[in-house]
Amino acid sequence: MANYSAKGAPSNGSVYVCDLPPGTYEDMLAKFFGTIGLLKKDKRTRRPKIWIYRDKVTNEPKGDATVTYEDTYAAQAAVEWFTNKDFDGTIIEVLMAELKTGSITLELMYDESVILLFLLNVIGLAGTKL
Repeated sequence: MANYSAKGAPSNGSVYVCDLPPGTYEDMLAKFFGTIGLLKKDKRTRRPKIWIYRDKVTNEPKGDATVTYEDTYAAQAAVEWFTNKDFDGTIIEVLMAELKTGSITLELMYDESVILLFLLNVIGLAGTKL
């Protein structure tokens, strides 16, 4: 599970980015978010650790992504600096992303229902009675 929060340092140096415009790709995010700190590299591909969430059916980007920094403090700085900034013509929201196991905990400055629906879609429980 992922916990998206606006406070505290993330345990894995990742930030969750939402409200991305259509046509956003990994290199654009790497260039933009790399201005504030060193992005972590994927060990297998040697490319920056960036994940763009995609629709399972159409494979089109959903407008959300995670970006992982080498340093957790760079991730915190990214939240503070990039939240409500223009990214390719769209104002984006940036939150801390923290890996959690077992339960979903939300500490948000964002619409909780949107994040909850997002999380349920990620884990495949959307439409399930909780």
